[in-house]
Amino acid sequence: MKKILLVALLLPLLVFAQNDKTSLSTYGLNASMGIDSALAVERIEQEESDLSTPEIKIFLNVGERITITQLNKKMNLALIKSQYKQVLTKKHKSVTIKALVNSGNDLLIERTYKDDGGKIYKFLLLRVIKGKEYLIEGSETNEESLARKMMALAKTIK
Repeated sequence: MKKILLVALLLPLLVFAQNDKTSLSTYGLNASMGIDSALAVERIEQEESDLSTPEIKIFLNVGERITITQLNKKMNLALIKSQYKQVLTKKHKSVTIKALVNSGNDLLIERTYKDDGGKIYKFLLLRVIKGKEYLIEGSETNEESLARKMMALAKTIK
């Protein structure tokens, strides 16, 4: 009787613990992503990227999205890192680009337009998942706090 009671009490906890992630395996990526009730997933789509590799788009309830693109030999982690280092160091005529986060393979940038002072935020994460290289990026937003929340959610992809 004690075992049945124990199972009855623990079963909801086990189910809850397993439901704190969204599986991405249905979309060709053997990984999962954490769940954030403030940034709930509206839908997920899989398509082919411009690199002719799998791409997963995760549409969030806040009208933004996170895109996961599998990289290939033409476009790999080292190349992307060198490209975003160039973007950060190059002077631009109409925009100022500043890295708010630039650590390892994580980048959050703020673009400020010189003509009107408007700001746009975007994050990029470079990851190796199950031996394959991926670029995980968020759509552009004009809210820094939203970009940071989306970046934190994207970091749960493993």
